Amino acid sequence: MFLVSGLGTGRMPFVPGTWASGLAVLLWLAAYWLLDGHMVWLNAVTIVLAVAAVTACVAFSPLAVKACNKEDPRLVTADELAGQWVAMLGVTWLASPILLVAFVQFVFFRLFDILKPWPCRRLERLPAGVGIAADDLMAGVYANAVGWIVQAAYLHVWA
Repeated sequence: MFLVSGLGTGRMPFVPGTWASGLAVLLWLAAYWLLDGHMVWLNAVTIVLAVAAVTACVAFSPLAVKACNKEDPRLVTADELAGQWVAMLGVTWLASPILLVAFVQFVFFRLFDILKPWPCRRLERLPAGVGIAADDLMAGVYANAVGWIVQAAYLHVWA
């Protein structure tokens, strides 16, 4: 349950998905600083973390669904970790300040995760752990794309 609960964030009393996204951003920033800003390695680590979170979600969320008797229990936040990491992928290639990137990507991911634009809500209907993870991965893709657009505009204005 520790893995599927996003390293325990699913047990937070209020907005566990937001806590999980915040933890994902903090871990990503720690990796950025530990890797001395080497983007190739940062993106490789980010992909590995996202794949691990999706794997945990798909493998173990059916147990949480059964235990909580809910289709998408609040306890399951590994999907938010994965989606947030997808939102972070590659956006630093544009050399914007790293804390700004982290903040913008956090906000965009949470926005898309909450609003669930097409096809997020449809993906949510996939069976068990796949559906729980798929909508967040799509929200991460949306946040990633918008992050690239914002950063490109930021560089255009300030370059």
